[in-house]
Amino acid sequence: MRSILGLTGLRGSGKDTVAKMLLANGWKRLSFGDAIYIEVSEAYGVSIDFLQNRDTKELPLERMALKYCTNLEFVDVFLADAGYKKSLRRALNEDKVLARPGMRRRLKKALSKPLSPRKVLQIWGTEYRRVVYRDDYWREQVRLAIVAEPNTNFVITDVRYPDEGEMLRNMGASIARVSRPGLGGADDPGLQHQSETMMLNYPVDTTFINEEGAQGLAKLEAVVHNTLLPTLAKAA
Repeated sequence: MRSILGLTGLRGSGKDTVAKMLLANGWKRLSFGDAIYIEVSEAYGVSIDFLQNRDTKELPLERMALKYCTNLEFVDVFLADAGYKKSLRRALNEDKVLARPGMRRRLKKALSKPLSPRKVLQIWGTEYRRVVYRDDYWREQVRLAIVAEPNTNFVITDVRYPDEGEMLRNMGASIARVSRPGLGGADDPGLQHQSETMMLNYPVDTTFINEEGAQGLAKLEAVVHNTLLPTLAKAA
């Protein structure tokens, strides 16, 4: 039987690092966020590499301002989440010409505000697709990908919600948390979104400690190869 492992943990904790160790052993990577990157890339006309760039992912970028997004439905959801009134958001479409000058100025300012790729991806994935459409919008895509390859070992690198963890467990998966000591803090806005907090107290099957430096990486790799892989193979 094949093995399935879901990884949870704060952004930057090292989930992709663990996944790469499994890929080297013939596993296949999946992510609930893969489709998010594709959709945002198409809506903004930017590359997926641009969205994934670790050097700029947390930084407000002029290119990620809402004025560059072609999906007006998402723009409306983003503005609503940011607290903008419906009267202002209506000016996005048929009422724009009729809007008062002051309202047009406020709308232009809102649409021109630089946003981080991380913020756009978070709102797109949760407040837009999960809330406006359905909460299994992303889960179903991953489920179908796993079902399509019954003999493949899968590692899912971004389990961010309990319902995602439960879906994977119902498919026979184990869930592991990756933790990096000293990561983040209460003043880090990128860690306050529910996609970063919903799994903090979720019960997992094992926890990996990803310490800084070459020694920490070597310890993590030893745990993956000497403990995790034999355990999963035995369970399968």
